[in-house]
Amino acid sequence: MAELRLNENVTVEDIKILLDVNLNHSITPHVGELPHINSKGIYFWFMKSNIGYESLSRYVSISPIQGCYFKTINGVKYDLIYIGTAGTKGQGLSTISDRLDWHIYQHHTKGEICNGTLSTFRKGLGSFLSNDLIIGDSLSTEEKVNVFMNVTLEVYWIEYGNNVPIINSDEKFLINNLKPLFNLDHNPNSYIDAQANPTKIYQLRRNQIEASSIAKHCKEGGSGSKVNTKRKSDVPPKTPLNNAEIEQSSSSNPNKKCVSFIVKQNESVADVAARTTGLPNGPISIEIKDVITGQNLFVRNNGNPLRTTGRTVSAYFRAPMTNDIPVLPKWEVLQNEMTAKKVKEVRVIVCPNN
Repeated sequence: MAELRLNENVTVEDIKILLDVNLNHSITPHVGELPHINSKGIYFWFMKSNIGYESLSRYVSISPIQGCYFKTINGVKYDLIYIGTAGTKGQGLSTISDRLDWHIYQHHTKGEICNGTLSTFRKGLGSFLSNDLIIGDSLSTEEKVNVFMNVTLEVYWIEYGNNVPIINSDEKFLINNLKPLFNLDHNPNSYIDAQANPTKIYQLRRNQIEASSIAKHCKEGGSGSKVNTKRKSDVPPKTPLNNAEIEQSSSSNPNKKCVSFIVKQNESVADVAARTTGLPNGPISIEIKDVITGQNLFVRNNGNPLRTTGRTVSAYFRAPMTNDIPVLPKWEVLQNEMTAKKVKEVRVIVCPNN
């Protein structure tokens, strides 16, 4: 198997050379049966640059990422726009075939929208192709995404063994260096302090259309909507997010001007913090508690539940946890701990240290 096994010393040119050699198998979405790929791994979505960006720019103008990786397929230039993994994190035993089937054939139902289970990639494409994730004009948004995939996209993959840390590590280095348009986690172009770029336009557009679609289709008890209301907040809300609450005494930090917000197991605390208004800036202390039990998570080795930093909450959790192997961003370390301990929600308590 062609496991890339990248490290922090890898360069963009190194990655491009490796991908040129190892991206050998692809399919056009919705053409024929999916191949049986019973391995875990990483998959790569490419888009025809000559018509793709124009098709996605009906509502907001979107352009290529500067220096993006591309492949020439049958004489046509295709740009890399999204990278995903199979068989990692909450995906359990899923294979590359399972993940491609999910992206390609999933339906845009009220249940998928309201419960936050619609494929992130389909969500992103639908947000550019329509003003609603279900309702289109001449075609439904689901049909528009299907047609767009079939006409403009090609998906490649690399098979890996049953080594989840290697898959996750390679994905992180690939996204961090290649900065695909539709990836947010690990992508410097999505960071709150990044300059204006196409990924930020995508992020804002997806959040807006997702929020308006939820508002339209997910009213509790609405006709035809079987919604688990406890899961509505699994879906990233429209930015900014006004979910910060004043913490007077629940934190073990004696400072009484603390603010808290909730993060779910399938969310990045860095992304939620970036969308949350009213958080103190550094220097700050951070404490994390299981919403149900009150147990502290992300605790220092000496048992101290408080983490201190001079940065913003978002910047702190995007930074790597350098003492761990493999080196992962702090948000992912917390997410892995929540998964391992079966913690569904945590409260992040932020206190100014001045």
